[in-house]
Amino acid sequence: MINWDGNILPCCAVYSEKHAFGNILENSFAEIWNNEMYVSARKEILGRKNTKHTICHTCKRSGYLHG
Repeated sequence: MINWDGNILPCCAVYSEKHAFGNILENSFAEIWNNEMYVSARKEILGRKNTKHTICHTCKRSGYLHG
């Protein structure tokens, strides 16, 4: 999800700037998509080992994310 200010967030349930995976006004989509946070979030959703805990980890652990 892209907010009005260009911040890219993982989903509509997350709106805090501190959980932004990047900003489309500052970086290209490819840079954001391939950055450590987004790669780790995708791994978390797929149940793969990752290097960084993201907000997706918190939701999955709490039962909000099924994957």
